[in-house]
Amino acid sequence: MKRRDFAGISKEEYMPYRFIARDEKHAQVEVTGKTIQEAFMDGARAAFEIVGGTEPRRGGKKIECAVQGQDLSVLFGEWLMTLMFRADAESLLLGDFEVFSFQKVTDGYLLTGGAYGDALPKEIRGKIADFNEKSFTAQCTSDDQETKITLDIKAS
Repeated sequence: MKRRDFAGISKEEYMPYRFIARDEKHAQVEVTGKTIQEAFMDGARAAFEIVGGTEPRRGGKKIECAVQGQDLSVLFGEWLMTLMFRADAESLLLGDFEVFSFQKVTDGYLLTGGAYGDALPKEIRGKIADFNEKSFTAQCTSDDQETKITLDIKAS
């Protein structure tokens, strides 16, 4: 699925998620996409905006990854953890996400995708590095109409 074009679009004009709850200890958001791919791209964007304060943008350095999960919730968690790990390892603040392929396999699902980002600012480097599987929970549901991800991110 092609990346979304955010050129000239402000955050207020296009915010692919809505806050369900938000305080200093956690943020809970709901992401809804017409497809699984769209929901995964927007879910990653929501997580990086909450954790790192990114703005939608194109360009920068590209990273790619492949993840597998036995169900959609696990797959999304693997996608998010892999992106956070790679962002930390390569000192990138990711803000633009792309799903190259998504498929059902024998023991679950396989997703390949990528992200684009710029140099990670020093003031948020610890937030990305501290993000781990205990930092969030994700529930993902999908039907013929839409895919919905509920993401709860805890403050580090």
